[in-house]
Amino acid sequence: MSTVTTVYALSTSGYTDGANDTVVGADLNVGKDATGGYRRAFLGFNTAAVHASERITSALLRTKVKTKTGSPGAAAAFGIHGGDAWEQPLTAADYDAVGIRFGKAVDAADIAAAENTLQVPSAFIDRDGVTDVIVKLDAETVLASNLWALHGADAADADKPKLVVTTETESAYEEDPAIGAEAWLAFAREATEGVAVKGAVILDMTRAGFQGTPENIESRAISSTRARPVKLAPGAAAASGNVEYEVTPEKCTQILPAIMKLDSTSGPDGNGCYTHTFKMASSTELATLTFVRAIGAYRMVYPGCWASTWELGVGLDEILVARLDLMGLTEYEYDDTARGTDDLNVLSASAGADPLIPLTFVGGRLELPSGTLIEDIRNVRLRVINNVRPLRGIRRNRAPRRHFALGCRVELEFETIFTTDKELRKFRSETGVDSPSTVGTTIAEDSFTADFQGELGAAQQQLKLAIGTLNYTAYGVPIEGEEEIVARVTGIGRYKAADLSNIVVTVVNTEPASAFAASSEPIVLLPEGV
Repeated sequence: MSTVTTVYALSTSGYTDGANDTVVGADLNVGKDATGGYRRAFLGFNTAAVHASERITSALLRTKVKTKTGSPGAAAAFGIHGGDAWEQPLTAADYDAVGIRFGKAVDAADIAAAENTLQVPSAFIDRDGVTDVIVKLDAETVLASNLWALHGADAADADKPKLVVTTETESAYEEDPAIGAEAWLAFAREATEGVAVKGAVILDMTRAGFQGTPENIESRAISSTRARPVKLAPGAAAASGNVEYEVTPEKCTQILPAIMKLDSTSGPDGNGCYTHTFKMASSTELATLTFVRAIGAYRMVYPGCWASTWELGVGLDEILVARLDLMGLTEYEYDDTARGTDDLNVLSASAGADPLIPLTFVGGRLELPSGTLIEDIRNVRLRVINNVRPLRGIRRNRAPRRHFALGCRVELEFETIFTTDKELRKFRSETGVDSPSTVGTTIAEDSFTADFQGELGAAQQQLKLAIGTLNYTAYGVPIEGEEEIVARVTGIGRYKAADLSNIVVTVVNTEPASAFAASSEPIVLLPEGV
């Protein structure tokens, strides 16, 4: 059974005038005055009357326009913001520092309607018996002398701002199962770091270990008890995690701009395929991603994610699996009301997984200084390490302002088979690994290539990893049973001037270069101030 509760704006609601002073109780002016000063409205609601034992299925904010000055609706839209503190007097500084933007832009016709309705995520309504919902209205991009006047808290009930909250009795049979078998993970490239965008590609994931990471600062004060700590203070907060997914020829390769830069694209060829070449990027050239994770009825959104490490691992007759270590800005949770019908608030209407089968290992190739090719390579593991760090300072936010990347490092591990001692001697002598302690001896520089093919064959769908200058860091030839001798080798990719990179990744598929571009579908709920 559903229950509808109407909560009216408190009498302490008001707006900031051009001098950033709070005007309470009067009509709510929103826009800019004649000098260009912002007029911002603040609405407070006490939601104690909303049934705490029932599930919120809808929460709508309704406001009515009284008059207008100029043409504010033609150039701007209202943004609705929610916060968790209600102090008097409120100023523009409070507006700038607090809140999550979740208001959908509306056009002039909507603003001028008899009553405007915008949905409020139920996460903002905690029903703890105090003034716990704040809505801030702002027309951010209007010109000077363009103002809307909304009916305020002193208007008649039919006109004053109100929250209309619908609840229903909880039922175990109505809940979505929170099981991994029905979970999914989507991502999209951001145009601006931290400005969340709707998920566009659903990964063939095998694991998604995202988590919010709020930290506490422990007090070191000595007290009358031996228990430590006695007090805790809030510290840094961010989001991080790791994702494992099977690599397919298309769609999931759109994650690459967060790891390297797209250096060039050619094609299409006779098969309709494009060749995309990725190389090492500067910190400012790396893209950021938004991830959307589904668990039961809930959706978690992680904006501003940087790829700290990208690891590829595969063996013979295995599917190529990637692991991505991520550092984000924050975590936002959407319940089954805020995520929208068919996830339209967090997921692009065209979102989907790659229908093609995952890539498999075709073969690695190691070229010795003499030009000899060692082709019996197997069990390859390659890591691109971007060394991402958070950028934080003393400001009114627990989350990092952004991230940046230090030096890029490429590490390689592989196994190669030697069926004769001649092959083993040749490898050891030419690479220098047989006499590493001899004065003046250096480990030789080789090149390494690994190819992965898709279902249409290497001539069409392909992922190729090429390290132009490979230096060995460790080498071992253990004897394990009666089978062929397997050498285990590790190395690092060094910068090669001819490539302008320490690794070159080539993707061949049917997607044009525009597939790697940033999304143009922002999520309405944005982390403010990031």
